[in-house]
Amino acid sequence: MNWTEEPATENQLKRLKEFGYGLERKLTKGEASHLISAFEARPEGWVALAARDGGGMEEEPEAFRLRKAVEQARRAVDEPPGGASGHFPDGLALAVSWREEFWLDTCRDIGKTASMQARDLYKQFGCRFATPTHWQVRSILDALDSATPSWDRDFPKVFYQTLELNFPELLRTRNSSG
Repeated sequence: MNWTEEPATENQLKRLKEFGYGLERKLTKGEASHLISAFEARPEGWVALAARDGGGMEEEPEAFRLRKAVEQARRAVDEPPGGASGHFPDGLALAVSWREEFWLDTCRDIGKTASMQARDLYKQFGCRFATPTHWQVRSILDALDSATPSWDRDFPKVFYQTLELNFPELLRTRNSSG
């Protein structure tokens, strides 16, 4: 196994906590390394990614926080501080990947390993579907993001409606025998 695919070390997790970062899924060494580099390069720019406790206000849903993290990472790629570059494209790819995995998790029963919101969305809507591909999820996210800025916070059900309309083959059919 490649070292980047091994579980993150305690030191990496401790360093991420110092930045206020707390993700509900386990990180690999590679993911943790990219995040640490991104935080060190521009810690003030990762507030959306690191904001995990709502700061005394009502907590935003994870789906919306992940979207904000992608948007923040895109800005970091477009406007690197002081001309710095290198870590930000990796940070963007990681943020996009996490967001896609979140929506994939809402269509597969993965129990305790998923976030609470992913489990709730699976129970309400995602259980009706076979697991989509990354490409299918990405196409839906791109379409919905361009249509409305806060769909994932205000109306996440639209993801499943769009999934059904665009990829009806993913809809599970009830077996007539039971």
